[in-house]
Amino acid sequence: GEIEWLEKQFASLEVKVKRLDELNRKAIKSLTVEEVKETMRLEGVRADAVETLGTNRVDGETLVDLNGSDLGEMRIGWIGRKQVQFVTERRREGRMNEELKGVEGWNVDQVEKWMKENGMEEESAKMRKEGVDGI
Repeated sequence: GEIEWLEKQFASLEVKVKRLDELNRKAIKSLTVEEVKETMRLEGVRADAVETLGTNRVDGETLVDLNGSDLGEMRIGWIGRKQVQFVTERRREGRMNEELKGVEGWNVDQVEKWMKENGMEEESAKMRKEGVDGI
């Protein structure tokens, strides 16, 4: 009874953690609409907010540009907005921290690519013009 139920819950949690880890390895801007929904759902964002993101066809490219007002216009409530913003920001920061390991050896192309993938299109052009590499 109880032991089997706990084992089942643990196995289910393991699958969810593994999938979330897979999604977290992808650049946030490359997430599809379904992957955005799955990420938010696995992160515990309110179901109504997750469904609204899907209804509005929010992919990773769109997600990184959304602010609280945008989410409010989609009729996502205050708690859902805060949850979406928190997950998005944490994803962005976590990914950046992970990717920045070993940055010292990056060339100008790698710096530019990373910046574009993380929503810093304008800044990447300036960095390239200045010849900024990882050192």
